[in-house]
Formats: sequence, structure tokens, C-alpha cells
Amino acid sequence: MKNEKVLDQLISFDLAKLAKDKGFSNGSDLSYVNYKSDYVYDDDVNHRESHKNGEIRMSHGFIKNNDIGDYSSEYYDIYEITTQSIIQKWLRDNNIVIIPIPKLQYPDNAITDEYNILVYKNGKELEQYDGTYGGYEDALENGLEIGLNLI
Repeated sequence: MKNEKVLDQLISFDLAKLAKDKGFSNGSDLSYVNYKSDYVYDDDVNHRESHKNGEIRMSHGFIKNNDIGDYSSEYYDIYEITTQSIIQKWLRDNNIVIIPIPKLQYPDNAITDEYNILVYKNGKELEQYDGTYGGYEDALENGLEIGLNLI
């Protein structure tokens, strides 16, 4: 059996935006920048500073949502990028929302990409979703969105 290091999945732009809206602020060296207008630097549309309205880019530099490094303005919004496990822990520790994602088990032990998303708040099961996903990380991303929408 190999010892493989599993890398934690970064959250999507949509999840980062929702997490910020729900008060998540942990600090990260990565962020999403969502531009609100077109801008052409020095008449060069291909310059790295040029961008289009609605364009989303990943940026480096420390940011904490609604705090240090969050220079959201009329020109762009910035969203802290974190990992799925950090959002899952934040939901559990601060909002009492627990989101286990077990793989569905079939009696014949068939291989499947079906996962069961369970959402608990204050020890009570609130939601249950069965579905086919591209893998555990996709199912967890969906479960985290459900959990964030509960708070």
C-alpha cells in the first residue's frame, strides 16, 4: 500500500463568494478577484493588468475576508480562497452544521460515484441528498453549499 499525500481541494469561486457572504474570514494567501468593469492597460488588451467585466482571476497575497487585504471596491470584489476541509470545520465549529459525505453502499458492493450528502444542525438531520458526482470533492462542494445556505 502506497503512502500517497492527499491534497485538500480548494473551494470554487461560487463557494468562496457564498462563504464570505455568510461571514467566513480565516485568512489565506490566495483569493479570487471578480472584476466589475472592462479595463485596458496602456492600450494593450493583452497586458496582464487588462481585464473584462465579470472576469474572475486567482490572485496571490494575504487576504482575510472583510479585513486585512480585502480591497474590494467599486472596480472589483475579492474573495478569500480556502480549502473544503477548512469550510467544513468552520461550519462545524461555528455554526453547528455537520456535513458527512458517505459513499452509497450497495449490497453487491458495486463500484459507484454516488454519494449521500447528510446535513445536520444542532444534532438534528435537516437534509439528505443522494446523487452521482464526479468524486468525493464534488459531493463535498455541493454539501458545503447546502450547509452555508442554512446559516
